[in-house]
Amino acid sequence: MEKAPTKVIQPKSVRLAESAIFAAVYAALTMVLGYLGYGIIQFRVSDAMITLSALFGWPMIAGVTLGCFVANLYSFVLFPGPAILDVVFGTLANFAAATTVYVLRRWPPIGAFAATVIVTAVVGSYLPLLTGYPYPIAYLTVFIGSLIAILILGLVFLTVFRRIGVPPQLILREV
Repeated sequence: MEKAPTKVIQPKSVRLAESAIFAAVYAALTMVLGYLGYGIIQFRVSDAMITLSALFGWPMIAGVTLGCFVANLYSFVLFPGPAILDVVFGTLANFAAATTVYVLRRWPPIGAFAATVIVTAVVGSYLPLLTGYPYPIAYLTVFIGSLIAILILGLVFLTVFRRIGVPPQLILREV
């Protein structure tokens, strides 16, 4: 007779801790890589974490949202003024993108592509106001950066994590 699958119970405090870890990793990656994640070239390696919402769920969604807020707030402190648009709308874009990936988690490539389109539409809409570049250039550069980070890197990480057996929760409790 086969053993019944173990039920996993994860307290809210553990999910909150996971979210904090994900937020710290997102913010640190974005800030350390500096100009790659800010300005007209919007290549945020940390955006690959958005795709991992398909695996980690709400802790990752909260983490990439908070991490984006912290990273964009950092840029606003360095360059005050219209960069507040990045703090508000960039954060909302990450929340919408990560939530979309989670909702479409059964079809990761579709979710990752939808997330790429969301980030491109939102960030590309306000980036010209911050940089002075024309809208077509902003949309193109954000799309290319997001396509590489969210769709390609994100799907690679998701596939690797699933193959090596990274659990959906970092801390598991068995009953």
